[in-house]
Amino acid sequence: MIDNQIKKNIISKLGIEKLPQDKIGKIMKKLEENIQRKVVLEILDLLKKEDQEEIINLIEINDDKRISSFLSEKIPVIDSLIKATAEAVVREFKISISKG
Repeated sequence: MIDNQIKKNIISKLGIEKLPQDKIGKIMKKLEENIQRKVVLEILDLLKKEDQEEIINLIEINDDKRISSFLSEKIPVIDSLIKATAEAVVREFKISISKG
């Protein structure tokens, strides 16, 4: 769901490029989980009830190709949605780091 370009942008925005790869991996794993969770909630809000059931079935059978195709058809701006959600999660992460 989160392509390599978005991952590179996140690493750059956080300024963590020089950290050891294992630390970058841990940070990115946590952020990716948060991004995916928020994207799924956004997607479910945008879909009709029957489409929600269909996407849940596709997720359960883990068919990435059909999920991607389905989302592109039902939500033409899915790439923008993912990018915007990733940016929001990164902003929230940076704020939480500065407070902590």
